[in-house]
Amino acid sequence: MTEVTKKLNKISEEYRFVGSELRKMTSEGKKRRFKKKLKRGSSGSGQRLESFAVKDNDVITEEGIELQQFSPSSDSDPSDTEAETETASSEEFEEGMPRPIRLIYALLYAVISQSQIFTYFLIILNQLLSASILSLPLPVLVFLWAMLSKPRPTKLFWLTIITYTEIVVILKYLFQFTFYPWNSEAEQIAHDNDPLWWPRLLGIDQRDNYAVLDLCILLAVFFHRSVLKRHGLWTRQNILPELDKFNEAQSSEPLIVISSDRSVDDSDSKPVRKVSHVLSVVAIKQSFRRSFRGSKRRKKEEDVVDAAAETDDEGGNISQNEETDHTIINLIPSDEPATMAVREFEPETDDELSSDDEDQYIKKEKRQWCPGTRKFYNHMMDPTYSAVADVYVPMFLCDITTFIIGITSSWAFGEDSAETTVTDLIISNNIPATFLILLLVQFFLMIIDRGIYLRKSLKAKFIFLILMVILVHAWMFFLLPKINNRKFVDNTPAQLWYFFKCIYFGLSAFQVRSGYPTRILGNCICKSYSIVNLGMFYVWKLCPFVLELRILMDWIWTKTTLTLDHWVVVEDIFNAAYIIKCWRDFENEYPHLRGQEKEKIVKYLQGGGMLLGIIFIIWFPLILISLSNTATIKNPPSEAHFTLQLGRYEPLFVMRTQEEDLEPISDADWHKLNMKFEEDLEARTFISSFRREDVVVITIPGNSSSTWDISPPTKTSLYNDLISPSNKVVLKAKYLFGRDLDDESVAASEVGNEHYVQLDPEDPADRYNRETIAKQIDNSYLGTVDLLNVFPPYILVPAIGVAEPVKSLLPRNNYGSYSNITLGLERAGDTEWWSMSEIQYHGDPLQENLQPFLTIYTFNERVDSKLFAPFSSYGIIGLYISFVLVVGRLVRLIFSGTSETVMFTEFPNVDYILKLCQDLYTVREGGEMELEEDLTAKLLFLYRSPETLIQFTKYKKRLKNE
Repeated sequence: MTEVTKKLNKISEEYRFVGSELRKMTSEGKKRRFKKKLKRGSSGSGQRLESFAVKDNDVITEEGIELQQFSPSSDSDPSDTEAETETASSEEFEEGMPRPIRLIYALLYAVISQSQIFTYFLIILNQLLSASILSLPLPVLVFLWAMLSKPRPTKLFWLTIITYTEIVVILKYLFQFTFYPWNSEAEQIAHDNDPLWWPRLLGIDQRDNYAVLDLCILLAVFFHRSVLKRHGLWTRQNILPELDKFNEAQSSEPLIVISSDRSVDDSDSKPVRKVSHVLSVVAIKQSFRRSFRGSKRRKKEEDVVDAAAETDDEGGNISQNEETDHTIINLIPSDEPATMAVREFEPETDDELSSDDEDQYIKKEKRQWCPGTRKFYNHMMDPTYSAVADVYVPMFLCDITTFIIGITSSWAFGEDSAETTVTDLIISNNIPATFLILLLVQFFLMIIDRGIYLRKSLKAKFIFLILMVILVHAWMFFLLPKINNRKFVDNTPAQLWYFFKCIYFGLSAFQVRSGYPTRILGNCICKSYSIVNLGMFYVWKLCPFVLELRILMDWIWTKTTLTLDHWVVVEDIFNAAYIIKCWRDFENEYPHLRGQEKEKIVKYLQGGGMLLGIIFIIWFPLILISLSNTATIKNPPSEAHFTLQLGRYEPLFVMRTQEEDLEPISDADWHKLNMKFEEDLEARTFISSFRREDVVVITIPGNSSSTWDISPPTKTSLYNDLISPSNKVVLKAKYLFGRDLDDESVAASEVGNEHYVQLDPEDPADRYNRETIAKQIDNSYLGTVDLLNVFPPYILVPAIGVAEPVKSLLPRNNYGSYSNITLGLERAGDTEWWSMSEIQYHGDPLQENLQPFLTIYTFNERVDSKLFAPFSSYGIIGLYISFVLVVGRLVRLIFSGTSETVMFTEFPNVDYILKLCQDLYTVREGGEMELEEDLTAKLLFLYRSPETLIQFTKYKKRLKNE
């Protein structure tokens, strides 16, 4: 809580400081007015003032405001002492408050000091939640006017926001009545899913809380206006123009601004000062106007016109126009007695400036196209009052964030489709065109922004900002809802994308207003040499193509005489030296004495960690497979399809069983199955590898699910093949098992196999069966025929592959290992179908038991969970080849080949190399191309000469007297 309070107080530090100084000035002004009234009453003379002394530390700067505290010549002024005592006591009182109260106060002051940022946030929030044309101009004005104004938005901007917002509230209220056609319930229901319905697009549709955010914006603007008025910043920009151009000799002297704020001096009294020196009044209105036009031709000191100054017996009085806001006093050194020049700042009257130059200036202003816009642009581009800043890194992070949002939520930025993930796109091998275009455009915009940053072109950045603001708002609120048929207020990823883009716009506007730094040196991560920066640097280098893209872009858009090869060499040298420097600083922070044995904690943490890592890599495939077996899920079939077919003819028996015919084995049957094969080790081993829920009992009804539809010629051909003594007929038994799978399962949706029974005409039993089937077809025999070894009673159903009979569970007797069935042809009028029954033997084939169905047991292999499915699909061999060997090669690079690079990695001191690289960056930014070539040649010579490299990278010996 204390740290949060400190950070919040840091945000509002300048605001609180200026406020305390204003309170001091207000208190002192009241006391001075009281003293003047006393003197006026006692002496009866005119307006006279005491001489004042100027202190060097009395100038306070706050966003272009310069305030000056004046104190009487006497060192023991009771007003100063009382003000300081009051301030100190208030600070002590605040420090004695409980921490939650101090946190609340800090938060309150932070909001007050950044009230304009809070107003901007409400404007953006209003656009996010309304997404209408009525609310659209406000964020555009914020990004292209308010945030580009120096040093702050003008009064005209805030009046524009207030007026426009009030008009919007009135319009929304007028269109909330139900007698408008579009506000009827039928119309709203009919256009509920239309993102571009014109009343909703305009923002005049009927809705609850239609003007809440607009009223919040008004409240925030009025609050911000009160803050500006309290500090005297509402009616004037208060920008001091060309203060350093009047006289270079004055730069070392203290500059004073006397404020004539109404809270300090009475409105009736004139701000007159009695000075014991010779004073001169200088009007600079024309110079002030020229500074707004951004003219580089500054008014020279000899053009300054001295105003008339009345002097009295003690040194003279200075009279100032009552409407003048500021008087600037500057001490000018000269051979004569010290004089004080007083310059009037932006006077309201033009009595002193009614010259021909003023008339020509006014005519020239009228002839210019859009003089206000040109003045705003020139003032924005004027570097005189710019506080240079570099905010490229947060802008880049905003771009990366929007890029990630676009990748992870492709459905929100493409054509109308259901919500999908990146994995779904990869699996489907289908990339929407609109999604691809969005990523490409955003990627190229990031490259363009980097190029503008490297060229340090404010004009290009300003044009780029205008185009981006217009295009993004047109895309987000008009084109995108039309493409994906979603309302912007219902598209959460698009709202998040727009919010981060607004942060990017604000940072870009701040960059344009502040200007680019004159020197852009190195990587932002390399500003410090801590172990955290080193880790971030390693991660940055591991990102594919990031290092290469940065090197190429820097070489293309930076003024240099180096070739690409030499540029790459210099960058590689700096990267290697930076890594070594970080490790050397870490070693200096945690030193190890010479001759001292390495601590065991270091050995076990560093060496033991690497040892455990290598052991884990070796055994990782086996561990993963073992874990995947314990985390498997059951995979029973949802349906089964059985078919009996003679040769190439139509199937005789077709049956598709559903879920009611597929049931897990009961506990009693599972116990009987284990007891049945208790004496068989091979069978018991196979059964123990499955769980009870993995065994499914399939019951096949006796009647075919479809009729036997065969044409008479085909039926005759089948009959002839069956009675032929030479033609071989094959009975094909086919079984197929289906599953209901999700998209991420690695199992096959269908698994099956076929079994063939040869009906040989030379075998007596087979010849008898053939003749019996032929008689059934010829309708000369109404009985059934017995067929042996048709369907396997136990089937292994794997996750992927072919279903195979479980040979270890098949019976070993003289009557066959597969199930034996009886087959008969049933008739009802002209309709024919086949029936089937299972024959169960009890030791004696003469004592048989017929069942009107067929029972089959399936042992279903379990599948891996979603967590282990991608790994286990490779198998043990695949994991060893793709993981162990690849990682092993990378580990081998760490433990071998270091002797070849020891001369470049074991520098005791790399400060000289780093300084040489940084000097090279500095002279490059300064345009010293010949010196850049010399430093590059020196750097390359160091790495070509081992002896010189040793001399420059060793620690220098210090003398004893040092």
